[in-house]
Amino acid sequence: MSNTITASADGKSRHQGDRCKVGTLALLSTDRETRVVRIKGRAADICYDWKVEVLGSPIWGVDARTSTPTFTTLPFVSDGALIPLKKGARHV
Repeated sequence: MSNTITASADGKSRHQGDRCKVGTLALLSTDRETRVVRIKGRAADICYDWKVEVLGSPIWGVDARTSTPTFTTLPFVSDGALIPLKKGARHV
């Protein structure tokens, strides 16, 4: 059995509605904190969408190198937990 999900129940790509893309900066919002991350690549895990690099101190998450829960600066995250930072965006 493959660990890759390519389509949802309605036949659409799992990643079709993703808000982020590789190389962009985003805010990672959890129930405990908000952190700035850089999108490094697709997650090699069926429960998560992205592998990200936390810019700063480690957070609790599933480490992308070992697939184990730990404090890490390279966790897997879901697309819904990310808010992409756009170039030239103005915040009031």
